[in-house]
Amino acid sequence: MSRRKRRDRGESREGSPPEAQSGAPREGSPLAAESKLSRGPNRPAAKPGLGREAARPSDAERAGRRRPGRVLLGDVVLLVVLVVLVTGIAELAGAANLGVSLGIAQVAFVIAVLLLMLRR
Repeated sequence: MSRRKRRDRGESREGSPPEAQSGAPREGSPLAAESKLSRGPNRPAAKPGLGREAARPSDAERAGRRRPGRVLLGDVVLLVVLVVLVTGIAELAGAANLGVSLGIAQVAFVIAVLLLMLRR
């Protein structure tokens, strides 16, 4: 008998009802526990009846996290401002030329990058 005819009749290949072969793991089976673990440690389980809204973090949870794009942008802006400020301060302090000022700014840049890396 073809698959289509079996499907139309409600039969499966082994003769069991289609509900038993839905692909979802049964409660209490090792696969059911594994599928719960696959959600990840930071993702809450969905509450019944609430749909996708239940899986979304609340405003309080999101307030403690910063988006990676904003963090990177803030760090780059900080480094650029640091180089400009240190170069200007070195020029005003009497550096022999702009090359010396930029050399001092490079040292400050490296120190700032190390501090940013250690902070995370």
